[in-house]
Amino acid sequence: MAAIGPSDIREANALSCLQSLRVADRPLSVTDIAQRTGLSRPTIEAVLADFAARGLVADAPVEGVGAAGGRPARRFGFVAESGLVAGLDAGPREARVVLADLSGRIVAERAIAIDSAVEGDDRFELVASLLDEALRSTGMPRERLRSLGVGASGIVDEAGTITQSTVVPSWSGRAIAAQLAKRFGCLTTAENDVKLRAYAEHHFGAAQEAASIVFLHVGTWVTLALTLDREIFHGQHRSAGEVGSRRGMRWSSRTEGSAPVWSTGDGSERIASAVAGDAAARDEVRTFVRDIAPTLATVALTMDPDMVVVGGLLAEGGGVAVEWFREELDDLIALATDFPVSPSPLGARGIVLGALAMAFVQGSEALFGIPGAPIPAVTCPEDQQ
Repeated sequence: MAAIGPSDIREANALSCLQSLRVADRPLSVTDIAQRTGLSRPTIEAVLADFAARGLVADAPVEGVGAAGGRPARRFGFVAESGLVAGLDAGPREARVVLADLSGRIVAERAIAIDSAVEGDDRFELVASLLDEALRSTGMPRERLRSLGVGASGIVDEAGTITQSTVVPSWSGRAIAAQLAKRFGCLTTAENDVKLRAYAEHHFGAAQEAASIVFLHVGTWVTLALTLDREIFHGQHRSAGEVGSRRGMRWSSRTEGSAPVWSTGDGSERIASAVAGDAAARDEVRTFVRDIAPTLATVALTMDPDMVVVGGLLAEGGGVAVEWFREELDDLIALATDFPVSPSPLGARGIVLGALAMAFVQGSEALFGIPGAPIPAVTCPEDQQ
């Protein structure tokens, strides 16, 4: 174990001050921060000087008089709008972006449908233009974008290159992180989209108290992702969870490869009908769940996670299908092991929120001057009404 040095102590002190300022509902004095952190005044003053130089804090207006009738103590407010962080979902059929300030407040969100015929550079331009539009809508200087996380379909390597994409073949080999970094002039990190859905569950979704999950998503395709110690588990070749890549793989009698095939052509409609009590719809969805459950049970027994999270279509309708998964796993697994199964609450925002969380983590030094700053609680405009 490495010895703790002066730089480690400085970083820990700065993190304590950052958290106190970021979550406070009013500007804080040095005394206020000392009471919250237990740090000495000279230490706090040094941290505040560094934060002020970075534009992270500013003096709040002085009002009234001090306790002894003199000048009131200086108070410092966190300047959340001094930087922007973006999450971008560069999906095969839809692109979505969210922009948040440094407190986690979402200041812009945009989404567009993408025709499957749009490929290569044209697809990239659509995705990048969506982020351009979101940035313009904030009225803030473009340079305030400090960190960007992007989710894309396919195998994404550590450098942010899509090494292989069966869903968007024209993007195989595309260095998407490097291209976006060049265009927007900020730190950019790329990751597989479904893996980001799983990552988001730990920070904003059903797995906030869990250390590891198996994440099943049913949408246009059936996909899996795994996490371990609250981090994405990639495996040696970054292909962990890519069960659908096995040759000849059929999740169900109701899938073509990894794509579900519903009798009406609309999975959301079949789920809604099943929830409403339609017998044929319930039988169709229940059969689909029963077909998928053995593969899910095998993965769960291999990994032994804290829980299973189900997202996409099967999380809709109050989680009726999720309850059926619980029953199927109980029947399939002979051990006394209990794998809690929960629906994802994140819906269409799963990828962008995972990308946003990744951007906060990877961009901690660029954003705050210190590594390891906690991801803030994200608040959406409707949450603030």
